[in-house]
Amino acid sequence: MTITSEVLIGLSAALLALLFEYVPGLSGWYAALIPQYKKLTMAGLLLLVALVVFGLSCGGYIDGPTCDDRGAMDLLWMLAIAVGINQGTHSISKRSS
Repeated sequence: MTITSEVLIGLSAALLALLFEYVPGLSGWYAALIPQYKKLTMAGLLLLVALVVFGLSCGGYIDGPTCDDRGAMDLLWMLAIAVGINQGTHSISKRSS
């Protein structure tokens, strides 16, 4: 089985949501942030994951977007989907107060 960029980004997005919700220390730090910083932190991490995946794809390590304008547009689309996966995972896994 080949790991594709879509699978890697989707799993990373879900994992980030779970880590920031359940890992001791990390979850407390994240919970203490104001909402704007929470959004910026998660968006920044998702962007970082997308850029790493793009680099792995360009290097030929995984199947994914090509290293051209079309590939960059594909990556933006995958990033938008990753945000949805991340927020969906966050919504269904959120601990009640």
